[in-house]
Order: sequence, then structure tokens, then C-alpha cells
Amino acid sequence: SCATTPSSTATSPDAGDYQINCSGQTSGNYDINYHPGTLKVNKGSQSITFAALGGKTYGDAPVDLSASASSGLSVGFAAAGPCSIVAGPKVKIDGAGSCTVTASQPGNSNWNPAPSVDRSFTIAKKGLSVTADDKEITYPADRPAFTVSYDGFVNGDAAGDLGGTRSCATT
Repeated sequence: SCATTPSSTATSPDAGDYQINCSGQTSGNYDINYHPGTLKVNKGSQSITFAALGGKTYGDAPVDLSASASSGLSVGFAAAGPCSIVAGPKVKIDGAGSCTVTASQPGNSNWNPAPSVDRSFTIAKKGLSVTADDKEITYPADRPAFTVSYDGFVNGDAAGDLGGTRSCATT
């Protein structure tokens, strides 16, 4: 019979080194000397499955994230660009541009780290309507100050968040 030290009767033992010790055979013709061997159990390799993410528009709701590791261990996420990871896990749209979400799994005592998987997607600009407010005067009155109305702001944005200087003129 043979056994390992430390003892492991599992059909799939944890990663590590185990001494193999054999005993039990007898012979009238042989003086049997048993010598230990080594069972080396290497960490397993794993991979991540992470589907592509479709394009979004600034102002869209956070997007659910789902990825799995072949080891069954949990997968973590990180984001780069005008986006961020929030509870869920979800990717939150923080602005227009290109967002890359990285899925990773660092491994453990039995599994090597999985190669990270990147998924990039485009975040389109949100449409914003700026409409000149109607004004009316009677000649020879001075021209009034022109004002505008906005339609389409999201995420708490307002006119003060826009760049540049708005100007209005008559044609």
C-alpha cells in the first residue's frame, strides 16, 4: 500500500508537495527497503468568460456585469475611461467616450491567476436641445435680452456644466 504525507486521500488533492510512502509487501527472498517518492500537485490554470458589452449613451442606467472563471472562483472588475464600477457589480456611465472594463481573477492556493479579459465599448454623447425663447417687443423698444431653454440634461447636469459662451443673435 502507498500513502502520502501529509495525509491526502482526496482524489484531487490541493496544490503542494506530498511525500509518497509505500509499505506492506513481504518476501522470503528479498530484504525490501522502501524509499519515499514525491507527489507534486501544481496549481491549475483557469480562464475567464466575459461577453462583449454593447455601446451606450451618456445618461444610460448602469450596466449589469457578468463574468465567470472556469475555476468557479469569483471574478472582479475594474474600469478605465469615463465609467466606473458600482455595486451589483455594474458599470456606471460617467461621460461620453470609450470605456474599458477588465475582468480578473487572482487565483488562490490551488489556482493560478486567470489571464484578465478586457471589454471596451463606446459611450455616445447624449442629445441636448437648446431652444431660443420667443420674445416680442413693439417698435421702437430696445431689443430684449435673449434667453434659451434646455431639454435633455441628465445626471444632475445643468447649463453651468457646458463649456464655451452661449450667444444669441437675430438674423
